[in-house]
Amino acid sequence: MDKYRYDNRSDRWRNRNGAKHSRARRWASVPLRLILVTAVAAGALAAQTAIEHSERLPEINASNWFGSKPAPITGVASVIDGDTIEIHGQRIRFNGIDAPESKQYCDDAKGFEYPCGRLAAEALDRFLATSKPA
Repeated sequence: MDKYRYDNRSDRWRNRNGAKHSRARRWASVPLRLILVTAVAAGALAAQTAIEHSERLPEINASNWFGSKPAPITGVASVIDGDTIEIHGQRIRFNGIDAPESKQYCDDAKGFEYPCGRLAAEALDRFLATSKPA
């Protein structure tokens, strides 16, 4: 039995494992810029198609998932505090706005207290007075 025969097998095994890397080497020869341009072009084509046919697609938002929309409330709005109004006895709190409460005091940069809650409520009142009916 030839002792070099086993060494030759191990060389063949190494060569076979090296063949697995040939795909990666083939992709490495493709310029990255070409791959990126192709991906961007495909994305742009998909976006254009979606925009052209958007009138046939249903509107996707959270209110469609959770049931019917509430009836609109219109009327004269009275300000409760900087992020809450009241129309016909119905309190409405603005989503995504965190204003100080109407009786809250804040400290300015010099450490003096001022009525920030009252100022926020007055600012909202001025905004509602100059805007369209709520």
